[in-house]
Amino acid sequence: LNLQKESFDALLGDGDGARRRVYVEIGGKLLHDGHASRVLPGFAPDVKLRLVESIVASERGSAAVLLCVGLPDCLSGRVWETGRTYSESLASLLMAHRTTQLPTPTVVLNMCSRDPSNEERELLDSLHAQLVAERVPYVKRYVIDGYPNDIDRVLRGFEKDEEVRFDDAVRVVFVTALGSSCGKLSTALGQLHAERRRGVSASYAKLELFPIARLPVRHPINLAYEAATADVGDYNLVDTFHVDAHPNRGHPAPVNYNRDVEAFPVVLTLLRAVGVTSVLSPTMMGINRAAEAITDCEECCAASVREIRRRAVEYADRGLPDATARCHVLAKRAEAYREVRLTLDLTEAAASGPERMTGMFTTAQSP
Repeated sequence: LNLQKESFDALLGDGDGARRRVYVEIGGKLLHDGHASRVLPGFAPDVKLRLVESIVASERGSAAVLLCVGLPDCLSGRVWETGRTYSESLASLLMAHRTTQLPTPTVVLNMCSRDPSNEERELLDSLHAQLVAERVPYVKRYVIDGYPNDIDRVLRGFEKDEEVRFDDAVRVVFVTALGSSCGKLSTALGQLHAERRRGVSASYAKLELFPIARLPVRHPINLAYEAATADVGDYNLVDTFHVDAHPNRGHPAPVNYNRDVEAFPVVLTLLRAVGVTSVLSPTMMGINRAAEAITDCEECCAASVREIRRRAVEYADRGLPDATARCHVLAKRAEAYREVRLTLDLTEAAASGPERMTGMFTTAQSP
């Protein structure tokens, strides 16, 4: 928590005397990150919430929250981690927000159709009644043909979306979501484009936990992330853009996930188009100090293998055979990594003497 707070303080600092608005995308779940607590024993599920609450308190009311909801997921009945659908989970999530020190979020309904079907109209009417009754503001953002590759069309599409306007005092906007693929990045980019058109200085960052950039692609912790997103097809890979941007760095190449790396050329163009010039790689968008906080890597590896197997059972119960099969493959890879890594550590320990034995498998930086 303290490490992440240090990074946020640096991000929000006024070293040049200028005040700017920062949109911070929250990777994973904000209020309760059950996945993180299962694969990182000792990680409190509410760490991200406590971090954001501390920033909100230090900003003295100059913070806001956007809660993204993917309308296609609501229409398809996609199941949340609790076993409820996304539509069913929205009400409970908003109720949970009221127990925190965070400001009331503005709900962003993403990927709405310009010409909605009867089913979508009924869903929108239901969501409208629910949000109005709970006094929660909301906006709608629409499907953009050609997103994200047709930059000109994307920017024109952003201009047709409903925009969230903030008071001048709002300095940090946290962009969170019900789950994955809910349009957080698109929301942040659309807001940045609108801010720039109004002459407001704004930037973007991402509070990311998984995959952990400083761990190898096939580290069990990162493989557990692949298992958590097997239903949407995410996977880990080396951030080659970061390698190219820092060719003389001696440490291992950072790891990111496929959607961020594959979409980065387009995202980079969009970021430049909305005025963000400091980002050179997907990894540079992120704020992630998790690797520095791991003290027992073997325990985390064992927990990650358990989580991958748990996900396989969950997907099987949900009738998702491809995701189930994917998790079985990931579990085998994670077990193989543990065996190879432990063998290497034991060999090195025997060669290094008793003092090396006490430190094996304790640093997250080990390959």
